[in-house]
Amino acid sequence: MHRRILKAGVKSIDRRALKISAIRLKNMQFENWRSDLPDPISSDEMRALENAVLERGAVTGLELMERAGCSVADAIKQRWPDLVSAPTDVMILCGPGNNGGDGFVVARLLAEWGMPVCVFFYGNRERLSDDAGKNYDRWAE
Repeated sequence: MHRRILKAGVKSIDRRALKISAIRLKNMQFENWRSDLPDPISSDEMRALENAVLERGAVTGLELMERAGCSVADAIKQRWPDLVSAPTDVMILCGPGNNGGDGFVVARLLAEWGMPVCVFFYGNRERLSDDAGKNYDRWAE
């Protein structure tokens, strides 16, 4: 399995690749792609829900991150099953926070399912939270 992590500052990301990806994304059909999803919640509401679940000990932060990434990967796989045979990489942009950790989960799962994946990571491994760092390491294996 071919896995890549490109550590990049915002200015050093391959702008041509991003432009080509944006054009391809723009040309995809998105009608009704969200029709079955609930209304979004705010980041404060999400943070409160996550903290409540973690405080109860129902799951660990790592399990919560895995579930979030798995849900996103499943949605991508269902919506765009042809990505397995795509002529270009699925690009995942990961920042230095826990959402970046979710992104590493998404990347790992899509790659395990045979999709070509490239992660653009804006940050330092050493500054990631424990959970995000573990998912960075799982992706980089």
